[in-house]
Amino acid sequence: MDITFLMLTYFQKIAQTQHLTRAAEQLHVSQPALSKTLSSLEEILQTPLFDRTGRGITLNRNGEIFLQYTNRILAELADAKRALDAAGQEKRRRVTLALRVASSVVPDMLTEFKLLHPQIMLQILQQDNAEDGENSAKQADLTLFSSLYPVENEHTRTILREELMLAMPERLGGRDPSPVNLSDFSNAEFICLQKGKSLRSITDVYFQMAGFSPNISLESDSPQTVREFVRAGVGLSLIPGITWNSVRGDRITLRPVASPRCQRYIGISWRENQSDPEATELLRDFLTERFQACAEAAEKKEKA
Repeated sequence: MDITFLMLTYFQKIAQTQHLTRAAEQLHVSQPALSKTLSSLEEILQTPLFDRTGRGITLNRNGEIFLQYTNRILAELADAKRALDAAGQEKRRRVTLALRVASSVVPDMLTEFKLLHPQIMLQILQQDNAEDGENSAKQADLTLFSSLYPVENEHTRTILREELMLAMPERLGGRDPSPVNLSDFSNAEFICLQKGKSLRSITDVYFQMAGFSPNISLESDSPQTVREFVRAGVGLSLIPGITWNSVRGDRITLRPVASPRCQRYIGISWRENQSDPEATELLRDFLTERFQACAEAAEKKEKA
């Protein structure tokens, strides 16, 4: 017979009370059952743990030694249970977000979310090409994506519409904020995102609507790189006016595009079986509010 967790628990309580009846009451078991368990434990150890004097019992030297190890074992088991509970809680409070768009503004939003909800762990999957993006979306609780048209359904909502602006060096556009026609720049050199990026797919459609294929002088996936090369006069770029706000800077002019009307939509979608529905809903609603706030701030700035 092996020593069981129950035997150790019963022995610890008897040692603490030095009284079988009192120990049985606190353990909510019968005294005969408790006495039988203690006898089984002493039989396994082949040594008595208590001295019996009449109807009383007193922990002996062997019992004192065994109690030290019992306390240690039960404490370790309690720590293990707390660790497992904490791990289970952590697993329940986790949200996976596939970030396929707006990677320059979302980090600040997520930082704010973590300050409000420190108990929720965020796992970010950042893939923006078509194949990897689809795989990430299947694994993620939430997916941020961009599209040519607004998407609204049971598991998707559109959270932002933003104009695509023509970014050019000031030496070409001066400080003139007036709208332009994209077709007027068919002979210009452009800086574009790499093929497979969602924004690149959207801008390619607008170039096609304008009746030309852009002469691409440089491809990049970084808003900062785009800004520096536009400023250096390497080429023009068709960029989102809100989420790529960091492209705005010295010696760069952003011109609205009147024809064709260039815009994109940012949406957020969620899978049906989420790892933590409550935490997923918190993050979904938080991002929706923050993107709407970005749109309102851009509108106010435009009117000012």
